[in-house]
Amino acid sequence: MKKILSFFLLPLSFLFLTSCNSILGDATSEYCSYQSYFSYDTQTEAYLTPLAAAFPTGNYSNTFCMVWVTDIQNSYKKYNLWGQLSGRDAEKVQVDSSFKTLSAMGLYNAAGFIIGRSALQNNTLYVFDRLCPNCYTSSRSTEKKYYLAFDTSGQSVTCPTCKRTYSLLNGGICSTGGEKLFRYKASANDHYLLVNNY
Repeated sequence: MKKILSFFLLPLSFLFLTSCNSILGDATSEYCSYQSYFSYDTQTEAYLTPLAAAFPTGNYSNTFCMVWVTDIQNSYKKYNLWGQLSGRDAEKVQVDSSFKTLSAMGLYNAAGFIIGRSALQNNTLYVFDRLCPNCYTSSRSTEKKYYLAFDTSGQSVTCPTCKRTYSLLNGGICSTGGEKLFRYKASANDHYLLVNNY
């Protein structure tokens, strides 16, 4: 009887563990398990200067920008897209498109992204969530008080609430102790940026 029971329970326990891993995400992965999506094409959309930091052309290594949306209308077909480089005023363009699906831009479409390339990491494209991962993990809140802000160099960000600092050049590690920034899968060519963390 024990042999028969273990014969059935072993595969079931394996299935349970596999499904848990798929929900939580691989602990060794450099990408977070939260779903996120955003696309931007400079050939068809109004040009947003700060987003130049995402593209491989030009001299934008070690330059990061913050990107977020406001005033979403008509089932995500029309909205304001904002971008900001460190030490500069935010810029805004209005996007009118039947293609966009922004319901998952960052954690629940809250804070948006931090996007840029690091020369220290072979010009790797990084797309991070703009929320403090430590505050989000402990509170499960996307309040503005957890939105990260650039430091004076533009190569690190700090949470105004917990005061933790994160290095954008080194994969979003927390230099003051804690979880690193939530990173999303992304790619870009000379004119097209795609964030697709599914």
